[in-house]
Amino acid sequence: MYYVFYLLGVCLLVLPAGLLTRRRLKLVSLPELAERSRHRLGWLHWVNFVDLARAWGGLELVRHAFVIIDPYAAAGVLPLATIAVAALAGLGLQQVFHASEDDLVAPVAYAIGLTFAFIPPQVAMLALPLGLAAALGLRSLGTGFVLAAVATAALGLLLRLSPLVVATASFALISPVLLANVLQRRLVLTVRGGRNEERLAPVRDFPVRNAR
Repeated sequence: MYYVFYLLGVCLLVLPAGLLTRRRLKLVSLPELAERSRHRLGWLHWVNFVDLARAWGGLELVRHAFVIIDPYAAAGVLPLATIAVAALAGLGLQQVFHASEDDLVAPVAYAIGLTFAFIPPQVAMLALPLGLAAALGLRSLGTGFVLAAVATAALGLLLRLSPLVVATASFALISPVLLANVLQRRLVLTVRGGRNEERLAPVRDFPVRNAR
């Protein structure tokens, strides 16, 4: 029975929810989101909610599969490494399927779901708002990810959590920034493509009579 939980968890982690909807979503930077009123609530779309839920649920299912196999070895290095690989692969795939030539999607909702699955809620609810405040204050998604990762590491170690778990959670938060730097692309968010978006009027050719 454990393999059912494992396969279902891996599928939830790896399959990108935005694969079928990427044409309906727009990519905007954080400054654009703040400056354009029509985009401010555009990030509240169903793909983000699904990403958050499946990241948390997928990780829990994979962890539960290891608990079924051996409850005492579930917290070992091999299960943690397996879970970390699946989580990082899922993070990367969320970005790849929305990638453009200059932009890379910041999987914020997916990363939040992973963080709540890796570390206790009381730690996540302290660390993640710091990253969110930094991102909004400095209008930089990369800075928000980095500060959230640092806060997660500091609070986790302060509360005597497993160093391996804390390191894995922190690396999952900072990995979108590392990938963006490697590919030399800016981090952006996905928002709903509004039906009332401004469209350019079609250009028409008018004959010009020669002046006499």
